Amino acid sequence: MTTRTFTCLCCRRKLPVNPRIKDQRFCGQAVCQRDRKRRWQQAKMTTDPDYRNNQRDAQKTWRERNPDYWRKRAAKRAPPPRPTGSVTAPAVKMDTLSEYFNAETVKYIIVSIDARGRKMDALPVRIVPLSTG
Repeated sequence: MTTRTFTCLCCRRKLPVNPRIKDQRFCGQAVCQRDRKRRWQQAKMTTDPDYRNNQRDAQKTWRERNPDYWRKRAAKRAPPPRPTGSVTAPAVKMDTLSEYFNAETVKYIIVSIDARGRKMDALPVRIVPLSTG
């Protein structure tokens, strides 16, 4: 018997279908579940005016209950003050990549990135020089 599979719309992995989930389109990873919820909410906001109005009212109520939220958050996330005086910037190392690019065999990972900039499956490879000259 062949196991039915589906491709997750978020991470693009091919996985076996869970028989308890009809028309499964997302896997169980937290990132994929967040994406599923985000897509559902976007669709609901565009198609259901009652849902959209309820969301707007809930946001308005929250803003009224938390008027200083953004001010407090900005103060908490403010960068630390810069030191004054004779503090100099640390020296920048210019040849840090030389150890990675040499004539020896080096291991790399090739990663495909989708249109949204997310990493997909990684492919470990070994790059071996064909000639020394």
